[in-house]
Amino acid sequence: KYLNGTDRVTDGLGNHPVGILIYHPLGYVSVNLWSIDPGAIPGPADEYNDVEWALIGHHMLSDAGPLQVWEGSNETRGTLTHGPLVMSSYPKWVVTDQTRNYTVSAKAYEGRDVLLLWVQNIEKDSLSSLYWARAAENGSSWAT
Repeated sequence: KYLNGTDRVTDGLGNHPVGILIYHPLGYVSVNLWSIDPGAIPGPADEYNDVEWALIGHHMLSDAGPLQVWEGSNETRGTLTHGPLVMSSYPKWVVTDQTRNYTVSAKAYEGRDVLLLWVQNIEKDSLSSLYWARAAENGSSWAT
């Protein structure tokens, strides 16, 4: 979104990416997202050509590294940092810190907790938000 609240899509993930976010108790994070917008990802195939692989890469994000929760944060709101990242599908993010604000809403989606990660960038006039539902006992989850 623009800071005034107007919607905009700023990257290949589209408006409603899906994925899995894993926070490990030893202090690590793994993020995997990709776009489900029509035409963003080629359909299933035995092989993909270079153009199709480039399209897949443009519409996904994966990264992993240490997790740090900032002082003053608590179980329902605060600030956290993914990083310095050990790997990222965005090469410029490797060894950088990706800091986000967070809010946790208890039982907000189908009885599951929802984590909102967001960051405001005044220079780019943007507000980026991702909502993550805690995985259900059957393993289903979503991000948007």
